[in-house]
Amino acid sequence: MAKGIYKGLTRKFSATEEMARSSNAKRVLEEPLIAESFDTLELEYFNAWKASSPDDKDARERLWMAAMIIGKVRSNLQSIINSGKIAQAEVDKISATPDAISH
Repeated sequence: MAKGIYKGLTRKFSATEEMARSSNAKRVLEEPLIAESFDTLELEYFNAWKASSPDDKDARERLWMAAMIIGKVRSNLQSIINSGKIAQAEVDKISATPDAISH
């Protein structure tokens, strides 16, 4: 298993980890080859779905799910980016408040 895979569906990360994950997720989403691949796969899956026989429900369902997974991956990466932004805002707020450090 890859590092970072964990039991259960959620895991708490430190603010530093959230910010690093956010930076990595942003880099992935902004990588031109990744964006191109996502777009290409979505289009290919959708076109294959449109061209499939209405009677071939299993194939249509698999194609539809495959296309939806691309969106889920994008959404997950965006969620990681947003979590990192929240963590950064919290760190900035604490850093800007001298009293918060001494308590």
